[in-house]
Amino acid sequence: MRLLHNRNYFPLQTSPDDDEYEKLENSTKRIIRQRYWHQKRNFQLGIMRIAFWFTVALCVSGILYTWFERWNPNPETICDLSDFNNTVQMRKFISQGLYLTPKILVWNGFFSSNLKDRLDRDMLDCRELCYITDRRQCINTFDAVVFHIRNLDLSDLPHQRFPKQFYVFYSLESPPNSGSAAGRIQSKFFNLTMTYKRDSDVWTPYDSFEEITNATQTEVMNSWDKVRSLVLSKTKSVLVLRSNCRSKSNREVIIEKLKKYIAISDYGKCSGRECDDNCEMKQIRQHRFYLAFENSICKEYVTEKAFRMKKLIVPVVLKRSIVANILPNGSYIAVDDFQSVQSLGRYLKKLEGDEEAYLRYFQWTKRFEVSRMSKDISAGCSLCRFLYHVGKKTKLVRDIRKWWFSDDACDSNFVNHYLERITKE
Repeated sequence: MRLLHNRNYFPLQTSPDDDEYEKLENSTKRIIRQRYWHQKRNFQLGIMRIAFWFTVALCVSGILYTWFERWNPNPETICDLSDFNNTVQMRKFISQGLYLTPKILVWNGFFSSNLKDRLDRDMLDCRELCYITDRRQCINTFDAVVFHIRNLDLSDLPHQRFPKQFYVFYSLESPPNSGSAAGRIQSKFFNLTMTYKRDSDVWTPYDSFEEITNATQTEVMNSWDKVRSLVLSKTKSVLVLRSNCRSKSNREVIIEKLKKYIAISDYGKCSGRECDDNCEMKQIRQHRFYLAFENSICKEYVTEKAFRMKKLIVPVVLKRSIVANILPNGSYIAVDDFQSVQSLGRYLKKLEGDEEAYLRYFQWTKRFEVSRMSKDISAGCSLCRFLYHVGKKTKLVRDIRKWWFSDDACDSNFVNHYLERITKE
């Protein structure tokens, strides 16, 4: 078929409307692409912002957590007994057949040291065995919570109290030196006392005397010949070791007056002559008398000062009635037995020149052991034994302040009254 050429034929041309449509379509695509990339960029920036602030929050949380852990390293937690028994420490006890071992939580410190470590050392030679920790996790599972009253912070107390749980009032200090919290704590907060006082639920004196038995006769060091030899080798008069220069008992007044009448070797912070354990032992071996003047004069408050007599030195105490039921008769000298400080000084000098009279102060070594403190009266052992024997029978200290700060507990004016009644020196 032959196609005829038509001069009136023209190629197909687009209309102006079509060009506008194409431009509009291209513009729309460009806008869509721009919006897509803009949204993609915003999304990426959003993710980056989220990641940034998440990182910041994580860092801040870490800093706050670290700070909180340092401020409160033992947050309280409550848990099932089965969970607690699955801890590493308790598994060791359970593996030894000690599933029902009493558990003791140590709440605070012991002055500047760790109370948990102190109680652990006490437990080394105990007949009974208790689990002791200072971690506050699973607080509801403990049989006893021990509060050292001198370190007690009233803003840091357990948030919840659990039935059949002992809150233990623990103090080796006298009432005047037990800290301000002792006088401000709720009267019924504690339901167990552990102090040097004999009417405490758990009696924890600084030391005690054990009578010599046939079983220990050959083990103790105090054969009379040895005691006599050590005692008569002493060459110096009076020794005092003290770090508190302004005591509540005003003992420093008596010390300064006594220095007028007999030589006194004064060691410690007050004299500027520091004396460590080795120095102390050396001085005790050389001196005949030791001024065992407590920082406060309270009933039954007899500390390591008086018990240094076990190292074979004669203690001089302020008030006879304080030590009468604690130290062996005839083993100490009391200031209040003398009409004046001068007469006390004269008596001490007289003993220095009378060997037999001086030796009589060591007759106690024939009856009692010269040894270190019995583990059975240490705080850790005593509390552990109490928990074994008493179990869950809790009690309540009706008014801890009245019991601890009783009117007749301490004699704060003893030295002043003594100096008033003696003749003027």
